[in-house]
Amino acid sequence: MSQQCVVYKFECDLCDAGYVGYTCRHLYQRLEEHKNSEIGKHVTGHGADKNISKNFKILKKCKSK
Repeated sequence: MSQQCVVYKFECDLCDAGYVGYTCRHLYQRLEEHKNSEIGKHVTGHGADKNISKNFKILKKCKSK
């Protein structure tokens, strides 16, 4: 979660929703922002815990965008 410049994927483990994104910042910073985004709303809509970091995985490490 401390990696930078990555393409990452969110997969909801309760339905087939997903999201792919890119960040040049540390991934843990971006995940904190996602807790208050549509992803966070989606997860809490299922009545699940807001600990969404387990639902993210790094697809690719990049040198630049």
